[in-house]
Amino acid sequence: MVLGIMGLVKRNRQPEVKGSVHAVIAILFGLFSVVLYGLMIVGLIVAAAASQR
Repeated sequence: MVLGIMGLVKRNRQPEVKGSVHAVIAILFGLFSVVLYGLMIVGLIVAAAASQR
């Protein structure tokens, strides 16, 4: 995600640089993975709390 943002910043500063679509895709997949890992952590916490009852 960070590298995608850095790529977009470089693209805005230097219009001759290519790869803005790759940067956007990197940001989207980065956000997707953050959400997925967050859901996994919440699921593990819920499962651990349920097993202690």
